[in-house]
Amino acid sequence: MNEAYVVIGRVTRTHGIRGEVVVESCSDIPDRLTTLERVWLLEPEAAEPSAPREMTITGVKSHRAGAILRFEGIATMEAAESLRGALVGVPRDEAAPLAPGEFYAFQLVGLEVVTTSGERLGTLREVLHYPAHDVYEVWDEARGREVLLPATSNVVLEVDLERGVMVVELLEGLVDGP
Repeated sequence: MNEAYVVIGRVTRTHGIRGEVVVESCSDIPDRLTTLERVWLLEPEAAEPSAPREMTITGVKSHRAGAILRFEGIATMEAAESLRGALVGVPRDEAAPLAPGEFYAFQLVGLEVVTTSGERLGTLREVLHYPAHDVYEVWDEARGREVLLPATSNVVLEVDLERGVMVVELLEGLVDGP
């Protein structure tokens, strides 16, 4: 995927016969999708990714956990169907500002994860979003194991983007074996 963009949603299906699409929000900012005039459509994990496609939003309605969007040049259900599965993004420099101590998932992926005692757990590979809290998927290549860490303040003690390190306090049962 194109690292120049921040994903804020995903086209899940068409809506009606006039080219509208339902976009599920991936943003923690309520109504983020309803405040934009343009977005870029990105292909998720395509074998040969194409360039992001800039889309002008001509209509928007709030909808459950996202929005119903109408794009300029998309006027039929068939045209809208071709957008299904596309990721909706904005350029990184247009990403909404965050409060101190908050981070975008793309900023965390790739960080080295170490414990307070200095043990290297691996590299943060993915941020999984769950209703209660996010979960960090850490891959330990040396041991060939995956470690799942809750993204809570009692586990994640420090995030240092400049050094590329996340310091965690392991709670009992989070990691199997030595």
